Amino acid sequence: MYRDRFYREGMGSGRFRSITISEGESDLWIGWNMQGSAKMSDTRADDTRATQHGADDTRAPKYGADDSGTDDSAAAELATELEQKSSELLKGIRRAIQDYGTTHPDFFTSLVPLPFDTESAEPVRSMLRAAWAAGVGPMAAVAGAIAEALGRALQDCFQFDELVIENGGDYWISVKEPLAVRVYGGLSSLSGKVSVIVPPALAPCGLACSSGTVGPSLSFGKADAALVLTRDAAAADAWATALGNRLRFQQDLAAEVEAIINLELPPLNGQGLEADSSYTRTCKPLGALAIMADRLAACGAIQLG
Repeated sequence: MYRDRFYREGMGSGRFRSITISEGESDLWIGWNMQGSAKMSDTRADDTRATQHGADDTRAPKYGADDSGTDDSAAAELATELEQKSSELLKGIRRAIQDYGTTHPDFFTSLVPLPFDTESAEPVRSMLRAAWAAGVGPMAAVAGAIAEALGRALQDCFQFDELVIENGGDYWISVKEPLAVRVYGGLSSLSGKVSVIVPPALAPCGLACSSGTVGPSLSFGKADAALVLTRDAAAADAWATALGNRLRFQQDLAAEVEAIINLELPPLNGQGLEADSSYTRTCKPLGALAIMADRLAACGAIQLG
């Protein structure tokens, strides 16, 4: 179904060259550069869905010459190659998820975590792992899982200095300089006035947002924006859903945001995750932010800009 990604207008201009690709319900923005030297003063980002954001910042037209001497033809050739490779990879990632759901119907509908399956494909494993950590259904992590799987595969192929994948407002981010992501919160008076600064020390990382008032995603809460930062994009997506579900009243914002940061991850016993030493590091929230009407609360590694 077509949705106007209005938040992508101007996204990444000045810092990233970009393309968009789509397959089925997936519609992704891919921004990259080969310098990784954008100044903080150049860094911005726009978004949608109570944090459907975008990354804006670059100093060169989309396919024009940049300060590394890359000319139009070379840039256009790279963009074409990247688009072809990205589309091929996206189809494969989506196929792995669809195939698993075909043989495990609960995977698409469950609102609670499902048992971890060590035999499943990587994007499915990341969704199951993230869902187990955050206490939600695996599809709550699908956009983040797709973004990270695509981002890591593209980075292996092209070795970009910086790469950002945005999938419906959920991000996988690999940067060498701080990146600001502007938070959109629907009709909130704070919408578009707050940015979250992602430091390179945390990259690669995931940043995701859920909303109970904007966009098509299922939420049982009433937040205009519920944003979570983790080292894993699928986990960020799952935790954003979990945080959004908890937010019902303005007076609860600060307590619920702090609670998400301080929650202990559920034990792995019997989940086939015992050997996964990265579970805590990748799935535990690093920072969280929530907006409801004219109030905002933030906790952890959230730097506001």
